[in-house]
Amino acid sequence: IVRKHWIGVSGGFLGLIGGFWLMFMLFPRVGARIKMWLSPWDNDAFGGSHLAHSLWGMSSGGWLGLGLGDGNPNYMPSAHTDLVISAVGEEMGFWGVILVLGLYGFLFLRGIWIARNAETRFGFFLATGIVLSSFIQLFLIAGGTFGILPLSGVVAPFMSYGKVSIVLHFIFMGILMQLSAKTHDNQSIKEDFATPMKVAQWAVVVCLSLLAFRAVWVQLIKADEWAIRPTLVRQGDGLRGFEYNPRILSIRDKLPIGTIYDRNGIPLATSDSTLIRKFAKEYRKIGIAMPAPSAERGYRYYPFKSLLFYQLGDWNSRVKWNAPNGLYAENRYLSLLRGYTNRPQDYIINDAKRDTSYAGTWYDYRPLLPFLRHQADSTNMDKYLNKNRDIYMTLDVAFQQKMAEDVQFKAKQLGLRSNQRVAAAVIHAASGDVLATLNFPLPTQVYSDIADSIDAARSNRSLFDRAVYADKAPGSTAKIITALALFQKMGDQAKTVTERVTGNKKLEIGYRGGEPLGNVNLEKAIIHSSNIFFAKTASTKIGPQVMTDIFSLFELTVQNQVFNRDQKIQALYGGKNLWQSGFGQGILVASPLQIARAAATVANGGLYMPTRWLKSETNAPVRVVNAAQAQFIGDAMRNVVTRGTAKQAAGNPFKIHGKTGTAEQDNHADHKWFVSYVPDGKGSHLAICVVVMDNGNTRSSPAISLTETILQSAKATGWIR
Repeated sequence: IVRKHWIGVSGGFLGLIGGFWLMFMLFPRVGARIKMWLSPWDNDAFGGSHLAHSLWGMSSGGWLGLGLGDGNPNYMPSAHTDLVISAVGEEMGFWGVILVLGLYGFLFLRGIWIARNAETRFGFFLATGIVLSSFIQLFLIAGGTFGILPLSGVVAPFMSYGKVSIVLHFIFMGILMQLSAKTHDNQSIKEDFATPMKVAQWAVVVCLSLLAFRAVWVQLIKADEWAIRPTLVRQGDGLRGFEYNPRILSIRDKLPIGTIYDRNGIPLATSDSTLIRKFAKEYRKIGIAMPAPSAERGYRYYPFKSLLFYQLGDWNSRVKWNAPNGLYAENRYLSLLRGYTNRPQDYIINDAKRDTSYAGTWYDYRPLLPFLRHQADSTNMDKYLNKNRDIYMTLDVAFQQKMAEDVQFKAKQLGLRSNQRVAAAVIHAASGDVLATLNFPLPTQVYSDIADSIDAARSNRSLFDRAVYADKAPGSTAKIITALALFQKMGDQAKTVTERVTGNKKLEIGYRGGEPLGNVNLEKAIIHSSNIFFAKTASTKIGPQVMTDIFSLFELTVQNQVFNRDQKIQALYGGKNLWQSGFGQGILVASPLQIARAAATVANGGLYMPTRWLKSETNAPVRVVNAAQAQFIGDAMRNVVTRGTAKQAAGNPFKIHGKTGTAEQDNHADHKWFVSYVPDGKGSHLAICVVVMDNGNTRSSPAISLTETILQSAKATGWIR
């Protein structure tokens, strides 16, 4: 025994710490548990939600618990071993945990009394060893459960599942009972070990009290906050993402889902088969076959299938369900469809291991707490939720269907191959409403009857909404945005700005044959698509700050979608990035919807109406330039069509204002863009942007031809008089 030799005791502790450090360095599992302990809500460990599951279970139990047999300890990893106390806290609540700790306290204090009154020293040490070994096990596992200590793999005596552990602890109790039957007032033991025994008693009391106070913190003070708090950990795909309390998610998934309608009241997604039958006539008029009825509980009907996959998503198959590169309204607006608002917040996830950052979304499930606390069910859900769970989108599905049919027919006429994808977006300029978006070919594999096809769709990385989310450089269509930025920077003086273009490709990177030489002003630069004019004005007159702000306004991507303003500015300072971004190349990436926003702003007299997908959304307009400045750009866009780079549309009966674009790629076919707006004959305009990918260096642009086709679709469905 070295209890009076502090050098020996200190050496033992140092050896223990050294061994722990060695295990931490050699075994990743140990390191992961340390990371969880230090930061249970945000860590970089695989399986890093282990401690969060423990805290979720206990915070869900609260004061009185969910009731014996009414909890969900199966949601917790190792609930029968490591987290058995959390399972008690979930079903029996705070008072159940206090009861368990009290019983342990009685057992250990009684064991210390037995040791102190043992007949022999051997009996004293035997009883002391049994008590301390059991107590240390309990404190290690309970401390890990409450987040006081790192989680360990030891057991809670008499509670954790384990054959050997249960047998040994019963043997230990039998030994203590036998020693208790032969207690003796051994003064020598009491005199020699009086102080250590008092220390042991107080250690038991203090440690169990610490656990009890921690239970107060977890199950009473922080119960509501932690029951809905997500944890950010590394997922099975290697990326970091949010995990939520599965009890809350289970409640969420049991709530009935409302119907999604288009702007005219046509059901797009619903669980109500009678509603589908009610609108059979309207579906036939649009050209859609009635979906077959299903007996599957919770089945969702999608009459338009692949036509609206990117806009709606698919509840039944969950293909791309959490993907960030599609609207997927069934997922994005799921809380509204269930009668509450989860207030989604964009979140930048930093991934040090991969040395990158990416976007994530954080959801607030506070409206569902009453279901957890009061065991609300479908019979009294209206007490907590909105009764109207239907949402109306801004899409016009008749226009969308007509547009898809016409674009498919025109694409065949133009001889486009299957790899030459088409993406298009149409916006109502005065309201910002998204009327239609199209990706062609349509993602038909999502609705295949062949299981392998659906599995392939889940892992298909090319399956995302190119009409809405940035994928390609916008080419010269971005010159409209640079022109707006020039007016923002210089006011009306922008009309008289000139740049000298020599045609020297070595000095003027990006010069393309055919663009005007000599002194080029803004109007001529737009009409004849001068790369060098816009490159020079972006670099020498506008600057990266203004360019960054206007790119961000229309949601274009500068190198990385998660870059903040300072990072975007810094990226534009690098090399020729600002120069190339001025004419839509380099590190600038966009989608048709984003470029259409710029055209809609010009059409709307310089007032940008943020795009909206739901009719219930309200967004404040943003004044970008004044009406006269917007008119100047609009007139130049009209001249692009009548005598500039889009002359192939000069004879079109619609008064098209447009801008062509070619996104050049090294060792790859170019992408053809065309952005335009036309008056709708009702006091506003439609803004349209089309991109044909991998089209190559053709003289005429198929994007212009497809735009003309879309205008005919708009006229046929009443959007243009």
